[in-house]
Amino acid sequence: LAARAQLVELAEWAAERGVPLVVLKGGVAAVTGEPPVGMADLDVLVPRETAAELGGFLQESRGYGGAAALPGEGAGGHHIPQRDAPGGIPVEVHRFLNDMPDPRTLIDRSRALGTRGLRRLAPADHLWYLVIHSTASHPERRGSLRDLALVARAWTECGEAEREAVLAQARAHRLAPVLLSLLRMACGVAEAEAVEDRFPRESAARCVLLHRLSVLPLSRRMRREVSRTTFALMGPPGDYRDCWAGLRGDPLPPGSAAARGNGRLARLPLLAWRAGRLGVATVIGAGAAAWAAQGVRRARAAEGNGG
Repeated sequence: LAARAQLVELAEWAAERGVPLVVLKGGVAAVTGEPPVGMADLDVLVPRETAAELGGFLQESRGYGGAAALPGEGAGGHHIPQRDAPGGIPVEVHRFLNDMPDPRTLIDRSRALGTRGLRRLAPADHLWYLVIHSTASHPERRGSLRDLALVARAWTECGEAEREAVLAQARAHRLAPVLLSLLRMACGVAEAEAVEDRFPRESAARCVLLHRLSVLPLSRRMRREVSRTTFALMGPPGDYRDCWAGLRGDPLPPGSAAARGNGRLARLPLLAWRAGRLGVATVIGAGAAAWAAQGVRRARAAEGNGG
């Protein structure tokens, strides 16, 4: 209900200005009611040049708070810093979507979503984005029931040609085994079949991070780093390499010496600090991944012994 009320405000803003506003992921379910899923935030895509304007509207006209920028939220990031709604759901305004076509192409292909001013991705784009977001963008979500329900619903909304196009994209992706595993599970759920959990280690790792390691005094950013690193260590080799490659793309703190400097030397201290932070996350993540793998082995051994 909170998401729907906030989407009405966003729809009014978009309709008044003639700006196409595309609702993403779980926000579509909030409008259609299928499937009924919980939401940690509300994601929307607007033309790049209007993202800051929408963020300003939320903050100045609707009393939303501005959160500190996390990786991917800088001036060149895929979305502006999250806007926290008073008594509602945080909103993320996207300039573009990772591993997706140009945002203008996505917006041009989008379709109306009930309320005037709101749109949604075309069926194949919607399915692909859900798959890529819950595997490549967020390795920690691989196999989560919430994301699986969304992907299964998106699968049913696609025609045969659209499904084949998405499967072809998945086969060509560097994370093909992961993406295809999720799509096979989603297909089974959509057809009401018994589904094998293809992500048992990831499920066990979520329990370890949530219950075993929650006592560690880590900041929000560091917990996010540990979570991402843990699941990257359990994924294909490219996952963990991406963690290190992403260090150079993190936003620089405004006003910092690194942000003011023009040369590479000005960035070295900050990059060294980030590398150290990732190193700590790797140590914790390796322990969590090993703990999770051990739990899966014990569970399978118990199943083999009849319980």
